[in-house]
Amino acid sequence: PPGNPKNIQSLDDLTREDLRFVNRQPRSGTRILLDLLLESRGIDPARIRGFQNTELTHAAVAAYIASGMADTGFGVQTAAHRFKLDFIPLARERYFIACNTSALKSPALQQMVDILQSEAFRATVSALPGYNGEHSGQVMTLAEADSTR
Repeated sequence: PPGNPKNIQSLDDLTREDLRFVNRQPRSGTRILLDLLLESRGIDPARIRGFQNTELTHAAVAAYIASGMADTGFGVQTAAHRFKLDFIPLARERYFIACNTSALKSPALQQMVDILQSEAFRATVSALPGYNGEHSGQVMTLAEADSTR
């Protein structure tokens, strides 16, 4: 919530008895990332009160917290900002659209790449809290993408 009234600082705080958590659904990218982060820190999800409470979208998680039904959740900054919640960054993600090289020659895919590379699209993405559109539309091989981590 605004002002971080429970003084949440890290994933380790999620195991506190006084916190209620709201999660994303199993197999969502956000949930997979959270599961990996918890595992890397040796945090047992069974110790997180509310871990089993799930929502389908980032906005739903934020609304759940904004309504007072949970103290914290795991989601993106844009949703937190929209609901005027505090946000603690824990990870950065990069998004890719994968396709066969030959598909890049199709008019439809080329049109999509043109849009993704446009200054208007990059500016729109960059205006969203937590997003950076600087490299939007950059075409690279899988090896090149892997080497930029």
